[in-house]
Amino acid sequence: MVYLGAKENTAKQIRDTIAKDASENEIHAHFSSVLNLINSNNLGVTLESVNRVYFRENLTLLDTYIDGIKKYYAGELEEINFGESVESANVCKNFGF
Repeated sequence: MVYLGAKENTAKQIRDTIAKDASENEIHAHFSSVLNLINSNNLGVTLESVNRVYFRENLTLLDTYIDGIKKYYAGELEEINFGESVESANVCKNFGF
């Protein structure tokens, strides 16, 4: 999800670290399939994952980022006031549980 929002040198550094010769689409497709496997209950173990991006109030996200989060990661996005540190920390830590 971080790689999806990264550009230029940061994106290159992430790509070189996790999958040097893979295309951007291959990377996202791979992580999407891993999440699908985790959520499938076909592993014989219990694994839980949460996929939410919290972002600062009044920050405009690119539609391509929003669409990618939903398409590849079945993720959610939530605008939050990080200035309210205790409240925002509680929102983040209680998500999914």
